Amino acid sequence: MEAYGPHNARSMSTAADGPDVSGLWDAHTHLQDEAFEGRVGEVLQRAAAAGVGCVVVAGARPSDWDRVAALAREHAMVRPAYGVHPLYVAELSPGWEADLTARLEADPRASVGEIGLDRAVAPRDDALQERVFRTQLAIARRLGRPATIHCRRAWDTLTAALEAAGPFPAGLVFHSYGGGADMVGRLSRLGGWFSFSGTLTWPAHRRGPMAARAAPADRLLVETDSPDLPPFVDGRPWPGPNEPANLPRVVAALAAVRGGAPAEWGRITAANAASCFGGMGAR
Repeated sequence: MEAYGPHNARSMSTAADGPDVSGLWDAHTHLQDEAFEGRVGEVLQRAAAAGVGCVVVAGARPSDWDRVAALAREHAMVRPAYGVHPLYVAELSPGWEADLTARLEADPRASVGEIGLDRAVAPRDDALQERVFRTQLAIARRLGRPATIHCRRAWDTLTAALEAAGPFPAGLVFHSYGGGADMVGRLSRLGGWFSFSGTLTWPAHRRGPMAARAAPADRLLVETDSPDLPPFVDGRPWPGPNEPANLPRVVAALAAVRGGAPAEWGRITAANAASCFGGMGAR
């Protein structure tokens, strides 16, 4: 979940044009967001029509974990993730760690996320962010689940914490990766996967394409971060809440950056996501 990206307009259109491939994985969304209230079914129908086969829905705080769990029960294409976003650490009540652990143990398909550090907001408690991040990372490690990580303006602190903890065999998914291309090697050695979003289509965005070129092909993922981070279409931001049906646009942007056909990159990123998220048990 990001604190930027226009998603206040409500107009929608049909599924995005894109690579002719099915089974795409949207590695990071927030379909529990109020922007989708009462219409998740139609949103997922459009996603399926666009070739999306699986959607990871990430919790941001304990108050939305029940909704994430319900979406995973109601829709076969949803994979749940439970975590505390750094923007919400001050809301935590005693016992949240036990609740998180219980939800993960109850569903072998569930991953940990969205967790991390954010130094782009104020006011904030940096020490509390770090404690909550480390606690969630330890839970993910103990249970052998991948962890999806949010980071803004804290890459040095975050990387130091990860390196101190050592390699993470279950995987660290750097969602809408915003670190530099020069950090890819270090993060890869820790078990990093690099997920790219609609920001690859933003005209002024230079850092993302450079990192997307640097990331190993077998560690690349794609996401929409719905309802945030909408892609640019015909030179303008997508006019409504971003949604998984826009994932082919992200795949096409990745193909333009890396070279090759969008369908090829659709297959590569889907296989990568299945490797990262898909080995965690069946419904």
